[in-house]
Amino acid sequence: MGQMSYWGQMQMAGSFGYSYTEKVLQDPRIQKLLNSSEQFDLVVTEHFFNEPFYIFAHKFKCPSVSLAPGPMTGFNNHLMGNPAPYSYVPSILADYGIDMNFWQRMKNTYINLLGDFFVHFELLPNMNRILQTYVPDAPPLTDIIYNTSLMLLTSHSSFGNPVPLQPNIKEIGGHHILPPKELPKDIKEFLDSAKEGAILFSMGSTLKSTDFAEDKKKAILNVFSKLKQKVLWKFETDLSDKPNNVKIMKWLPQKDVLDTVSMRRGYLD
Repeated sequence: MGQMSYWGQMQMAGSFGYSYTEKVLQDPRIQKLLNSSEQFDLVVTEHFFNEPFYIFAHKFKCPSVSLAPGPMTGFNNHLMGNPAPYSYVPSILADYGIDMNFWQRMKNTYINLLGDFFVHFELLPNMNRILQTYVPDAPPLTDIIYNTSLMLLTSHSSFGNPVPLQPNIKEIGGHHILPPKELPKDIKEFLDSAKEGAILFSMGSTLKSTDFAEDKKKAILNVFSKLKQKVLWKFETDLSDKPNNVKIMKWLPQKDVLDTVSMRRGYLD
């Protein structure tokens, strides 16, 4: 995305949104729910380029809460009437922070005006067409998206810039962090024996280590074999040629490992 224009970045994000919003609304289970007589006290909707999902709160005639996967931006400020002065609130697409010089403020104004144009003249009209296609009796999108009672942000003030937030916008960053659980015995023993420290290596759940080309896998193993640290590697199959300092795990309680070792300073790289 860093090689794309600001407009191109917004269009790419919008295209993702159009795609998965359509997939959800055309799902037979969703259609059945929208045409049911179910009753709910509250609808919580994650907001990320999926404005037609606000139809659920409208259909079920109940309060709406939005969960934003990040801070307030030009793409959700308008939903809550939240002010974001261009003079000191940097765009999420910008490459600078809150301490902007004059030219950066000019650039910030341009990016934000471009974003406003995108939201109101491209994003919302396209999303409204999707809504009307799959929920024919729905009112215009702009009649329902501004009825959100509360927006929760997965950001936290200690990690971001001080910005204006309306009283019904609350930061809840870190709400998912729980005390670490006891590590499985084999992982605990492996880490306890790592006198020189340890490295946790994982490609996450989307990219799999088993998809590495053979030469790349051998190169990584060659590097690991030369380290004095022990290595925990989330790898989906067994590796017969792994070095002695490498432990292969098909599944890792990654958060518990990181939380546990963070309390033993210098334990994990």
